[in-house]
Amino acid sequence: MLGALAVAACADPPPSGERAALAVERYYRLVEAGRTAEAAALRVDGREEDVSAYRTLQAEVGPPVRVRRVAGTIYVTVPFVIYGLDQAGMAYRTAGRAIVRRADDTPGASAEELRWRIDRLELRPGLSGGRPTR
Repeated sequence: MLGALAVAACADPPPSGERAALAVERYYRLVEAGRTAEAAALRVDGREEDVSAYRTLQAEVGPPVRVRRVAGTIYVTVPFVIYGLDQAGMAYRTAGRAIVRRADDTPGASAEELRWRIDRLELRPGLSGGRPTR
């Protein structure tokens, strides 16, 4: 019995996803500040966000809701809401989720592979009534 407890105590705890959520927060803070090229470095695809449709853009990032380990990679789902004014001055509010990933703590993983990166952003207007509001 003691042996099993010792093994369990030495095992790495599963990631909570908090650092992945921080990467999403940092991404949107950079986008909000108009620093989209810098924000692109936090994406797997390196794509710069096109914010030309928005006069203002703000984001609320929630806590991680799902953590998965698949084939040596950790995936974390992080919900968010973006809101503000479009170029016509209409208010908008849209829910979405970010899928954030990094290599699992496996021997040989580089520091770059261990950094959290946004794999994809999924905007789902239907979840929040993403229609413009007044």
